[in-house]
This record gives sequence, structure tokens and C-alpha cells, in this order.
Amino acid sequence: MLRKNLLLAFLGLTAGTGLCAQGEKSPVSLQYDVNGVANVSLEDLVFDGEGTWNPETGLLTTTAGGWTLTLYLDNEDFSNVGYINVATDESTDKGYACLVNDVQVIAPDGKGAGGGWYSSWRSANYAAQWSGDTENPKRTYQQLCPTAARYVFNGKADQGGVGAMVIQSITVVKNLLKAYPGNETSLNALPRLKNDGNFNFTEEEANGTWNMGVVTDIFYGASSSVQGWPSYCDLTGYDELRVYLPKDNNVGVRCWFCTAEHNGDNSSNDNLYVPIVKQNDDGRDYASVDLAEVRAECGGKAHLIGMKTEVGGSTVVNDIIAVDYSKTEVDYVLNGSGEYTEGMKAAMADTKATVIDATGLSNAVPMALVSVNPNCLFLVSDATKLSNEKNVVVKGEDGTYTCANLALEGGYAFRTPYAFTATSASVKKTMPASGFATFVSPFEVSVADGCKAFNLTGVDNNDMVVGEETATLAANAPALLSGNGEYGFTATGVEVTATPQSLVNGILTASYADGAMAPKGSYVLQTQAEGTAFYKVQEDGKQRVTPFTAYLSLPEAAGVNVRSIGIGFSEDGTTGISAVADGMVGTAAVYDLQGRKMESLAKGINVVKYSDGSVKKVIIK
Repeated sequence: MLRKNLLLAFLGLTAGTGLCAQGEKSPVSLQYDVNGVANVSLEDLVFDGEGTWNPETGLLTTTAGGWTLTLYLDNEDFSNVGYINVATDESTDKGYACLVNDVQVIAPDGKGAGGGWYSSWRSANYAAQWSGDTENPKRTYQQLCPTAARYVFNGKADQGGVGAMVIQSITVVKNLLKAYPGNETSLNALPRLKNDGNFNFTEEEANGTWNMGVVTDIFYGASSSVQGWPSYCDLTGYDELRVYLPKDNNVGVRCWFCTAEHNGDNSSNDNLYVPIVKQNDDGRDYASVDLAEVRAECGGKAHLIGMKTEVGGSTVVNDIIAVDYSKTEVDYVLNGSGEYTEGMKAAMADTKATVIDATGLSNAVPMALVSVNPNCLFLVSDATKLSNEKNVVVKGEDGTYTCANLALEGGYAFRTPYAFTATSASVKKTMPASGFATFVSPFEVSVADGCKAFNLTGVDNNDMVVGEETATLAANAPALLSGNGEYGFTATGVEVTATPQSLVNGILTASYADGAMAPKGSYVLQTQAEGTAFYKVQEDGKQRVTPFTAYLSLPEAAGVNVRSIGIGFSEDGTTGISAVADGMVGTAAVYDLQGRKMESLAKGINVVKYSDGSVKKVIIK
């Protein structure tokens, strides 16, 4: 590594006096924890300028002129860093007289990007999207400096040229992509509503404090004085507010809510309801607020203004979420961007996940989300967020949903809580060696070439369950298929309805779910020693129904009570399923076309003579 990449050369500052040795230090590599937070050792900072710096106490004093604190980095990957948090000791009188001008990330080639901040006495987050690119001000420092050789704080004395501050900690926080259970929503994904001057909160507040994973006293709100800021997050429709805290936390967190009387005068704490939450001693990693109690205190509303620690305290908050116990539409809700958390990895590995709400993604570059379930739908409001080629459902401004390419596979779970239009839709079905399978499609589709489909309708006088061949499969209507190999059932411009609770067609009942069970007394299609047939289910909870397949449920009026029901095709294009039981009409004999008696049905055309004297040709594939 070229040492010239690590030279301190900012603003032509002269070396100052201090307790820390001046000049360069060996570059460091940041070590991130599971929450994406890396703690910077104050011992690794190099001070330069007018004044003194004591890394043991974090005390920085300045006289006339400017100063810098530089962290030399081993060409660190900053492409996914969200912000840098500087926590200062706000309980002291040191800091008001010291103004931080800007913070810079410097690339190995000497180019950099930076952004300003105000008084350094206040703990601060230096956000990702800073100024510094005159051609494109919206570019983030990650785009300008994806690799960092050093991180620099530039400051100068204020108020007469003398100042001091105590730095408690500096943490670098990565962007993380988090997944929450479907009934949970990160507060970072919810809008803050702004006062229009008459306390009509209708306009989204553009900026808000969001300090996660760092030591601070302010976690959520829109000002350092959260209790006096005229904006709020509407949690009225939620049941619980959860504040995720470290296990050893003993600092209370105040949650500021508007009361029913809270109008006009937003500066009076008497018009606020402030529950204090602390870590629960029951193994949970969060403290909670019962929002029903908040609504009772606040005129039926739960308008959260902000969150702070108790006076004089600081702590770490890992996340803040709102919970709606009744919400069941989606399996997971995503928020943020960047590296996967363990929760995100678990969501992508969940075979039962069918709908993932990705509207909370904040990535600037399209990304691909890959679930272990190939039928999982990803819901977005901005199609540019994802680069997935299939199963992305876009919610339009008019409230309707569309999907450019719906591509499903039989055998994997599927569900949609919303109706949507699919420009292109397909379901892949692989037939077993027996040549028979049950099947259901969530959209109307023509039967694939080389395959036959039958709607099973009832029972005839010979206890034969019969059906009619069909060229079109209705949406959510299970049928019996005959064929070999793999088939693609495709359609264009189809309407996909919200998945109904019951998928019934004639005497077949289907399921798209992973883990569905056929009830006792029903029949499932299997290949056993006797051959391929519908075999009776003897116990509840024992026979799994594979997604996109069906079981046979005969009405009591059919009077069928047999171990198995075989499958055969007659020459007239109908299907007959023969039932055999003691005391009922059964098979008396089976012959081939040459009239030779056989012990059982064989592949090809069979001549079946029944005990009532009737004869029928049955084709076995």
C-alpha cells in the first residue's frame, strides 16, 4: 500500500500540541457487529491543529484556528456505510463553543466527499447523502468514495476562539436490509406528518431523527427536542410499540405522544402523554408500549412525536417497530438496504413465505431478491427497486396491482392476498412416472399440448367416479391430469384473484399451501404396491397435500367406502374410477383385447367385466 495515500494534507493546518502523538498512524480495519456497527477507538484518531486532544478522556480543546481529527483506514469498503455517529457528553458545559464545520470521507486517490453539521456539543449522525458533488448533488458519498483511505473531522473554534468538547464514542454504521414478520413495521418505514400551522397534520415531514445501533439519547423524532416538535408518526392503527434494547440496558426510554388537548401550543409538556419503557426481565429483547393504553389517554389516537432516554441517560436502540396483531396479508416486511441481517437471511430461507412486502426498500440501485420458495411474490410500489425477472407485484398509485411475469412451479407454496393482472403467467408441472396427477392453477389457462385434463364430477351407478375432459382449466379449480414429462401451462393478460380459502371443483379439493393435510376419509393420489390410485386417508394430520395438488373428497351420498379408487380412461373420452368393496358392485374379471383373462389391470386397453354383468373398456397409461 502506498503511504502517500495516507498522508494528512487538509487545509494546510499546522501541527498542534496535545497528549496524542502527532503524525500518521497505522491504518485500521473496522470490525462490524451483527447490527452493522463498528466502534472506532479514540486512540486511533490523529489530532492536528490548534489545541489539545486526550484520547483517554475524549476531551478536545481548541484555541484560535482550526483542527482535524483523522482516522486512517486500510482502504476500507465504505460502499455500504449508512452514517457515522459521534456521541458527545451533553451533560457537561464543554462543546457549545466548538463548531464542527464538516466531515469528509477521503478515497485513496485523494478525492473525497463531505457534509456539514452544526454545534459539536450535540451527538450527531453524519448521514450518507452529503453535498460534495457539484455535478450531481444527489450522489451519495458511497458513490463518490466507495473505498476510504481516511475519515476526517474538520473543525474550528467558535465564540471568541476558544472551545472544548468531550467525545464519548464514534461509530460507523452500515446500511442493513432487515426483514420483519408480516405484522410488524419499522418506524423508519412510516411517514411523519407535519403541522400545517393549524395543527392539521397532513404533509409528510422530509427529515427525521433515526439513531439505531449507536449510543445516544435521541432515537426518533424530527428535532433534538422531540417533545416540542410539531410533527408525528400515526400509530393509531397499531397494537404495540416495541423498542429493541440491549439485554443489559437499565436506561428508560421516553415515548412522547400527543394528547387530545395537544393543539396550538406544542411547547407544553402538560399536553403530552409520556410512558417510560424499560427492558423487560422476561427474556425478551425489547420493551413495549401498549398502544391501546395510549389511545385511551389520548382521545383515541396514538400520535408518536419522538423518543428519548430518561434525563441524563444514553443507550443503544437496535430497532423500533409497530405491531398490528390482525395483519396477515404478508409474511415479511422489508426495510432498508445493504447487507442482509440474520432476520433477512431467515426470511429468504423460509419455504412457507409466499408474500414479502418490499415497499420499504431504500436501495438506489436495483437489487435481486431470491427466496428459497420460487413462487414467492415480492410486493413493491417502485418497480425499479428490484431486478427480479419474475413474481414482482407492483402496487400502482390507483391501488391496483400488476405483475409483468408470474412464473410458478408446482410443488411450492403460493398465495396472493391481492388481485392483480399478470402480463405473462405460467405454471410448471412435472408429471410423476405413473402418468397421473392432480393439479390446480391460480389463473385460467389452456391445457398444455400433450396433456389431458379432466374435471371430476361424481359417481355413476357402478360406483365409478366419472369426469369430463376439458381443454381449459378454470382458475383455482383442481383437475386430474394425464401425461408424461414436464408441462408448462402458460397464459397472457390474465386476472389473478386473491387466493380463495377453498379450492374446490367437483369432488377435488386443492391447496397451494405448504403443510396442508388431507382429512380422514378423503383419498389422495399415490402409487403403492397395488398400483396408482386414490388411496383412503385413515387418520387426520397424517397425509400431506403437496402445493398445487388436490385430494378426492366423496360426498356421503356416493356410498363409497373402499381402501382405494383406481383410475382408468374409457374410449368415449370420459374417466372412470372404479370402487371395490364387499357387498358392492365390483370387478368380476379383467381381459385383454384377445379375450385372455388377466389377474389385474395392465397398461393399455383392458376389458373389465363387473359383478352386475356390465362390461367397460378401461385404458391404463
